[in-house]
Amino acid sequence: MIVFQLTVYLSLAPGHNCLPFIETKLFRNTPTYVDSHPPRLFATHIPYTSLPQSILDSGCRLVYLCRNPKDVLVSVFHFANKLRDKSRGLLTFEETFELFSKGIMPTGPYWDHVKGYHKASVEHLENVVFLSYEDMKIDTVNTMKQLARYLGHRRGRG
Repeated sequence: MIVFQLTVYLSLAPGHNCLPFIETKLFRNTPTYVDSHPPRLFATHIPYTSLPQSILDSGCRLVYLCRNPKDVLVSVFHFANKLRDKSRGLLTFEETFELFSKGIMPTGPYWDHVKGYHKASVEHLENVVFLSYEDMKIDTVNTMKQLARYLGHRRGRG
């Protein structure tokens, strides 16, 4: 079953290390994602409108996993403080909330990011699927079946 296969694949490396980030490849000037062996799985926080044209033209399938903005805010708070120079002190949650609310984020405003992928999923049904983390938690089996169908896996049918 695809859920088992995906679980096994993702368990090979801890956390975010299991999928290479496109951003890392681009910053290193070594975009090897085109040359890697199938299946090619990558992660990104890049807004849809900022994806490299080579990715958009490739016909690859994109899976967008949307998170509740409250959860994103908490994640941003912890991530920003993890990276922040300790001599500057930690950001307060209130400061993080203000930056988040104003759209001052590494990937741009949250709602623009979400709307960009949602719009792409409506306009390009065959190339972009829009999923919700919260829906996945509530109904994992059916969400995984939807994902399997989208990816063309025969066990996603039925």
